[in-house]
Amino acid sequence: MRRRSDNRLPPPDRGRDSARDVERWSAEILDRLGEALYGLDAQGRLRFASRRALEIWGLPAEQVIGRPLVEVLPAIADTDTWAAIERGYRNGEESRLCDVSAVMGRWIEVHIHPVSGGGVIVSLRDIEDRRRAVMERELAVQALARNERYYRALAEMGAAAHWRARPDGYILESRGWEVLTGQSAEDLRGDGWTRLLHPEDVAAATAAWKEAVETQQPVKVDYRLRTRAGAWLWVRARAVPVRDERGRMIGWSGVVEDIDAGKRAETALRESEARFQRAVEAAQVGTWEWDAVNDVITGSPGREERLLGRPTGFIRNLATALEAVHPEDRDMVRQALQRVISRETDEYEAEFRTVWPNGSIRWLRSIGRATAGPDGRVRNLSGVTLDVTNQVQARQRHAVLAHEVDHRAKNLLAVVQAMLLLTPLDRLGAAEALKARVAALARAHSLLAEVGWTDVELADLVRAELTGFATRPVELTGPVVRLRPGAVQPLAMVLHELAANAVKFGALAGPDGRVSVTWLVTGQGGPLASLVLQWREEGGPAVSGSPAHRGFGTRVIENTIRAQLGGTIQRHWNPAGFACEITLPLGRVASAEPG
Repeated sequence: MRRRSDNRLPPPDRGRDSARDVERWSAEILDRLGEALYGLDAQGRLRFASRRALEIWGLPAEQVIGRPLVEVLPAIADTDTWAAIERGYRNGEESRLCDVSAVMGRWIEVHIHPVSGGGVIVSLRDIEDRRRAVMERELAVQALARNERYYRALAEMGAAAHWRARPDGYILESRGWEVLTGQSAEDLRGDGWTRLLHPEDVAAATAAWKEAVETQQPVKVDYRLRTRAGAWLWVRARAVPVRDERGRMIGWSGVVEDIDAGKRAETALRESEARFQRAVEAAQVGTWEWDAVNDVITGSPGREERLLGRPTGFIRNLATALEAVHPEDRDMVRQALQRVISRETDEYEAEFRTVWPNGSIRWLRSIGRATAGPDGRVRNLSGVTLDVTNQVQARQRHAVLAHEVDHRAKNLLAVVQAMLLLTPLDRLGAAEALKARVAALARAHSLLAEVGWTDVELADLVRAELTGFATRPVELTGPVVRLRPGAVQPLAMVLHELAANAVKFGALAGPDGRVSVTWLVTGQGGPLASLVLQWREEGGPAVSGSPAHRGFGTRVIENTIRAQLGGTIQRHWNPAGFACEITLPLGRVASAEPG
């Protein structure tokens, strides 16, 4: 690229004052974004630099603007970034690359956008920490692969699964897969695992596995997986061939790891970069100028109309612009403009909805600044418009979630308050009993929080509430039943009281006692479908009959089942041990009938 020896800027062209005002205000608005970006003209001279870029360089604007970039930063001349800038000049080629900053000595991500007139816009982002985090994650995964015990621990948590296959790719078994997905070991074998993949990911995942088997090379593939909770989870499957001492292929060893958080972060980052791309291309997207004297709106051809869902040339004056604004927001936009016209402020800012011809709603944010004439009247208003639909929807989702959490917390506090009022605190052990009941509520609350206040599996709830009571594993038998959030805490209290009574008076009072919990669904598919929960105790002290005194725990069980869950309970004091059968309306406690 040729560089001019004379770095002085040409004399100003007064005929372009308006365009330069647009450029200056656009640069100032983009500067608010806090991103590091700068623009070069056709001779490689800096036309503007954001505040963040100047901070990185450690130079004031007056020492930078108007000078060639290689003169301001000589070290950039030998970098890949400068080579990409030169390609942008020669070929008009847009580039995106990662390079080590000649100023910071850190890894940066660089975007180079050629613009009309021969110049380029360069944006950069510090990715040193992100790159280090990725490398650390890779090292951690490699370390886990060297120790099978870690795989087992991860599998128990549902975070990963360790699997093996025959040389021909036939899947034999997996530790942790059933915990993660709910699919049985029998259904997993062969190509059964593919039935849990997202339909859009099946072809790519199976093709990658087939190629690895044919070439006997390690494989790494990402796909979405249906979990036990019914949600889609991004996972990464890795596998390496296993050979004997003679080098012959004897099978495959692989691992499935949870990368959902990273994938979602990448998706969010791509969306953020797309919005940023629209913002920095101010000369092409959403740049506008309103001639307030003649009521004429000009700007980047077609771009402003696209944001408003209108054809090119639709926006001609203030009336046509307001026509695209949601009727409920027009007065707010007019008032914001009026404050500028009346000189209450020089800055215009409005966030409003626009209604597209197809009826869809988009949220826009428009920012501008006024220019006054010699008489003090506003002559022009220049600025940019950005689509902020995603941000507004995110705020709305956050508000809904905050309301839900507040609602759940109030319900929980109400239950605790009721226990405090009803528990006879003057009896021996009352404080410990109350503490245990609050802990039972807390466990149910934790289960709900873990699944985002959605459905909880009945088996998980039973297991959580009986942990710590039994000296040996409790036998659990029944189909997959997903409980509604509103039924989780009441049923947790019932299970807690049954277990507490078994510890005090029943099978769990001695070392040889056993408890089994069985559930089934009756009348499935009909309006009278019920969930039947059976509690049986064996091996405990002999049972002589029903107790003469109904304690607080018994009243809690009866009131909860009948009043809160709409069910019934039958008790049996058999000589072999206490048993009870709880019948609950399926539609009231379960989100869907078991499949």
